[in-house]
This record gives sequence, C-alpha cells and structure tokens, in this order.
Amino acid sequence: MADECLLDRAALTGLLGGPPVAPATNAVVTRTDGTRTRACFALADGVTVSVNVYTTNRGTPAGYVAGARHGSAVTGLPAGTSATVLDTVAGPTLQLATARYLVTVAVAGRTPSRDRWRAAAVAAVAAAPR
Repeated sequence: MADECLLDRAALTGLLGGPPVAPATNAVVTRTDGTRTRACFALADGVTVSVNVYTTNRGTPAGYVAGARHGSAVTGLPAGTSATVLDTVAGPTLQLATARYLVTVAVAGRTPSRDRWRAAAVAAVAAAPR
C-alpha cells in the first residue's frame, strides 16, 4: 500500500496522548543488510505511533489476529474485522484484520486506553482500501 497513514488526526491524538508535532508521514528505513521497510510514523512528546499494512502470504489477516497469543480482543468493530492488542518489546501493538489487510499500530512511550485502541481500529478500517 503506497500510503500507510490510515489514522486520522483524532485517532493519532488519542494514541499519542496529545496532538502530533507534525503531520503523520510515510518513511522508508534501510537496514544495515540493505533490506528496506516502510511505515507511517507520528510523533508527540516522547511518544511514537507507527502504522504498517501487510498482505498475508499464508492464511488470512483474521487468522493472524485469531492466532495471536496473549492478546486482548478489541470489541465493537465494524463487521468483517477483528483486532487484538498485544504487549510487545516495542510497546503495545494493535493487530487489526480487514478482509484484505493485516494492519499493525504500535505505540512506544505510553499505553492507550481500550477506547483509544477501538477508535484507532475504526479509523484504520474506514481508511483502508476495500
């Protein structure tokens, strides 16, 4: 997906705990081995949000979310979607499944509330191509 910035300003502000210091932007990172990864980043005072959008080679996005161990399900989402919040080394991470995509939203520097995760998931579903 060319633009992984699926979250609107309100969803980003909720996850960041305050308004982003600049508009969210896609960035490419080149690793030391030459491989590249792309993500959308937003920053606030000491907090970072990153959004990645994937297609799955095996299984379905919903299968990945259902198979996540130790996650906490996010409820109240649009039909045909599912999500869980996982505790990761980088910080809490939302895994969201749409019919076509697996979306991850990682927050470093704070732990958003359940309502903030739900709002972010709903915003991402609304912005993701069908």
